[in-house]
Amino acid sequence: MRLTFLRHAHSSPAGDDKNRILTSKGIEQALTYKKISNDVKYDLVIHSSAVRTRETAEIILYRVSTKVPYIEIPTLYLPEDDKDISEVSKSIMLRPYATPNEILSKDKNNSWERYTNKAYTDISSAIKQYNPSSELSHVLIIGHGTILNLIGYKFSSQFEEIKTRYIGYLEGFSLNFNKKTI
Repeated sequence: MRLTFLRHAHSSPAGDDKNRILTSKGIEQALTYKKISNDVKYDLVIHSSAVRTRETAEIILYRVSTKVPYIEIPTLYLPEDDKDISEVSKSIMLRPYATPNEILSKDKNNSWERYTNKAYTDISSAIKQYNPSSELSHVLIIGHGTILNLIGYKFSSQFEEIKTRYIGYLEGFSLNFNKKTI
């Protein structure tokens, strides 16, 4: 199975964070995303509950003109616990372009660890529930910078460098592994 983790396209800085939409630049980024072609086949798309992640998925999949099921996972956007939401949001605001390792070094209350564990579990469960026979071959996961790195690391801890990278708009990475791993 191949999991492709992708940060959403450029979005408007104005308004309620969860409801921010893609800018014209973001729409253009998604329309011209170079790693997508008609040869790419996704079996499933998972995205956060933020509008910009769903819009990014819709535009990218429009280009490959195939119908792919979408699953929205709220914990891919923010943690469930109010205290963890506060801690995670504060760390992002204080260090907006920090790498995961930089953020984790300041995570004294383990908010990011709880957040990552829950999002990882939710993604794994969604994949298993959608296709319990493990016949999915390619899942696209669209979310937000640091959490994507940390979830990717949970899926494949051998990919250590992922914790030292900041993911920009429409950047990401793919992991391949045995279908029985998830």
